[in-house]
Amino acid sequence: MRLDRRIKTSLLAILGDVTLVGVKLGAATVTNSAALLADALHSVSDLIVSLILLIGLVTRAHQEQGGSARGVALAYRLEAGLAILVAVIILLFPI
Repeated sequence: MRLDRRIKTSLLAILGDVTLVGVKLGAATVTNSAALLADALHSVSDLIVSLILLIGLVTRAHQEQGGSARGVALAYRLEAGLAILVAVIILLFPI
C-alpha cells in the first residue's frame, strides 16, 4: 500500500509525539519536576489519540485502494466512530 498524504502527516505527528514524550520524561527525571512529568503524561495521551486516528486512516486508505463500495463505507464509519471515541476520551480526562 502506497502511503498517502494523510497517513504521512499522521506518522509525522506520531514521531513528534514520541519525541516530545522522550524529551519531557528525560527532563522530568533530571530535574525531578512534577510539572514536566504531568506534561509528559499529557503528551502520552496525545500519542494515544494519534495512534487511534492512524488506525482509521490506514483502514480507510486500504479500502479506498482495493476494497468494495461496502468496504469503503464501513471504513468511513470506522473512522468516524474512532473520531467520536477520541472526543469522548478527551472529554472524560478532566473527570
